Amino acid sequence: MTFLALNLMDLDSLSTASGAPAGFAAMRDAAVMADEMGIDKIVLLEHVLISREAHANREGFPYPVDVSWYDPTVTLGSIAAVTRRARLSMNVMIAPLRPAPLLAKQLATLDALSGGRLDAAFGVGWQREEYDASERAFEGRFGTMDEQIAACRALWAGGDAEFTGKKVSFDDAWSMPLPAQGSSLPIYLGLALTPRGVQRIVTLA
Repeated sequence: MTFLALNLMDLDSLSTASGAPAGFAAMRDAAVMADEMGIDKIVLLEHVLISREAHANREGFPYPVDVSWYDPTVTLGSIAAVTRRARLSMNVMIAPLRPAPLLAKQLATLDALSGGRLDAAFGVGWQREEYDASERAFEGRFGTMDEQIAACRALWAGGDAEFTGKKVSFDDAWSMPLPAQGSSLPIYLGLALTPRGVQRIVTLA
């Protein structure tokens, strides 16, 4: 079986005839066309910010430092409004940059708006500067992501949610709307295939 995905980031890195970035209009139009043509999934990459120094030291990084990194939940929400069947995803969302309840809310809202077409995809990034600027801890970011996934699933199950972890805890917590796919909303992990990475994929995603 052939699986086809459209990476919206590659469209924005293209230039218009005037030399300006193609921008969101090109993303939207391409997404509509891809949806109509039967593309399986529409994905968007994420960075909250880019450090010029980190960018320069990241060998093989395919995008210029000044490319537009559109927020994935806002952008894919807009894409959801003009498409009908393609799945929507990130490649990947840097989950530990967000508090777990906010992450759960953003993804639940996107899944509800899209009619259950979201495939969430998490990673932990590679820029310490991105974490420092976001006032989040770079060390322990893998463990933070582990807890976030468990916390999200607890909130997505509905009702009086509760969760107790090392970094996030809550009880008597209602987070509405619920995802259209409920607590089984798919989560993919963008991790190196080390033994620990594979274990995380098997147990969490």
